[in-house]
Amino acid sequence: MPNNTRTLLTSLKYLFLTFILVIGLVSITASGGGGSDDSSSTEDTTDDTTDDTTNTSQYNPNNLPSGQFFTDTAYNLAGATEIQLNTSSISITGTGASAVGPVATITSPGTYHIYGTLTDGQLIVDTLDAGDISLYLNSADITCTDGPSIYIKNAERVIVALADGTVNSLTDGSSYATIDEDGEPDAALFSHEDLVIYGAGTLTVNAKYRDGIKSKDGLIIHSGTIIVNSTDDGISGKNYVSVEDGDITIDAGGDGMKAANEGDADQGYIYINDGYFEIVAGTDGSGDGIQAETHIVIKGGTFDLITAGGSTSKLNLDEVTAKGFKANIGVTIDGGTFIVDSADDSFHSDDTIVINGGNLDDIASADDAMHAELALTVNNAGTIINVTTCYEGIESMVITINDGSIHVRATNDPINASDGSGTGMMPMQPGGGGGMPPGGTSNNCALYINGGYMALYNINTTDSDGFDSNGSIVMTGGIVIINGGFGQNGIMDYGSFAMNGGFIIGAGTSSMPQAAGDASSTQKSFFETFDSNTGKAGTLIHVRRSDGVNVVTFAPSINFQAIEFSSPLLLSDSSYTYTVYTGGNYSPDTDNDGLYGNIDDNVYTDDGTYTIGTEVSSGPLSSYAVTGGGMFPF
Repeated sequence: MPNNTRTLLTSLKYLFLTFILVIGLVSITASGGGGSDDSSSTEDTTDDTTDDTTNTSQYNPNNLPSGQFFTDTAYNLAGATEIQLNTSSISITGTGASAVGPVATITSPGTYHIYGTLTDGQLIVDTLDAGDISLYLNSADITCTDGPSIYIKNAERVIVALADGTVNSLTDGSSYATIDEDGEPDAALFSHEDLVIYGAGTLTVNAKYRDGIKSKDGLIIHSGTIIVNSTDDGISGKNYVSVEDGDITIDAGGDGMKAANEGDADQGYIYINDGYFEIVAGTDGSGDGIQAETHIVIKGGTFDLITAGGSTSKLNLDEVTAKGFKANIGVTIDGGTFIVDSADDSFHSDDTIVINGGNLDDIASADDAMHAELALTVNNAGTIINVTTCYEGIESMVITINDGSIHVRATNDPINASDGSGTGMMPMQPGGGGGMPPGGTSNNCALYINGGYMALYNINTTDSDGFDSNGSIVMTGGIVIINGGFGQNGIMDYGSFAMNGGFIIGAGTSSMPQAAGDASSTQKSFFETFDSNTGKAGTLIHVRRSDGVNVVTFAPSINFQAIEFSSPLLLSDSSYTYTVYTGGNYSPDTDNDGLYGNIDDNVYTDDGTYTIGTEVSSGPLSSYAVTGGGMFPF
């Protein structure tokens, strides 16, 4: 660009910036520069807001709860007491139990072989003696019209064995004749003590009063096919729910599966090693899929969760909760396959979420896909996260992406490092960290990108950012592709951005320009603007270095006014110039989220053949940016 033209455009730039500053002083409510978004949504603004001063986490990755496992899985009916259910009466052969009409009471440890049908009766366990009680269900069908089908009042531990190939059924009534001051019993299978379920049979629980299966102590599911239809919660353990394996289907008016101990940081957790889980929760309009007072730890399994009608629901989240996975301290996922369709956050923690693996390949939320109040981390190359729809995609005060493949489609920010403080300020420099102090950013908020592959799509064409931190961003590796940033927001929105490695490209609005890195960066970047005739969705954007090296070829999926870009191929040597082209052709005609070239171990190389299109601008790198044309040349 001729020097006199550059001087004129630079003067125009600063005149424009002065105008923006005056406007900003009149109204500082505009978003940008690490600010908040004021777009209306179904976002839960009560439970998910953290004060600026909150920066202490309870989550300790070295002290997560362990699974509770059951090993004595061999059926042994030698010497078992026979309990035969005869429609309206019960016959008992053996010791340790007695019957009065349609009610049998077990008073001693031992094994009890239960079979037959009871149309209106009950099985009660009430013993103070030490030792396990094993209930061997062999095609047992128990209905109780005014209480639990199985009521475990007292025992050391009760083991429910499902005989191979059998179908067993428990059904309670819509009201209970007797409940205590705590409102208990309140489940078709109710236990005050430790409860274990295992076997190669099926247990169907129809809970018309409230909960399906409930333990006021710990609950272990070792194996079996378990089907629960409940008016309120499906499966509940107070101290823990530990699932080793099994095929579990839940249709619940309230929570699908929960651990409810609120008073002990070492209890109230859910641990899942493996299994298949099909859960429909919150059919009464409120209820989480899997909810724990402290931790959810998932090692593996297949999960298909729907809460409160799914992501198309319009709920008042100030009044109800309908999250997919919810824990107060931590959600830790090491593996598994996940389909979540939630009317609230799909994954939520009041503290920390850590994703160490797994295929989260179909996540849809009416609110946030992943929300952790304090910290959210994604690790490991095999991790797959695919968010098909959400309000905000990944949100936490501190977000760390170390590896993985992440795709997010959001109507607000696909990535948002936010502490909920709601501060905002307007960016004043396309390459800098914003202006109009004081306020606007939070020292608590940070986004760290050390590796991985991220494709971020903002599908709100009114006002929203493509990539947001209400504090700092530090990037050292990986690939980030951004399609979005609309209206009076930005492709990127941050307080500071140290671009020290990796590859990032974004397309969207030019209204609030911030480049991919500020003056603190060790890697160069540039911000390029386009006129309305050029910035059409699908248009090839190509950058070539003066030594003939293809730097990048990219086709945004949206209409755009600007792109911003940073790559290791943008060299500090001032002898190089960089030319931006639009149009043309590229071979081979294959792309990754609009990015043409080769991606190997999250390192991008433009190794194809580009046929020259129309030159937009050409120039050297300045201190941290280069651009030509548009309103903000450097």
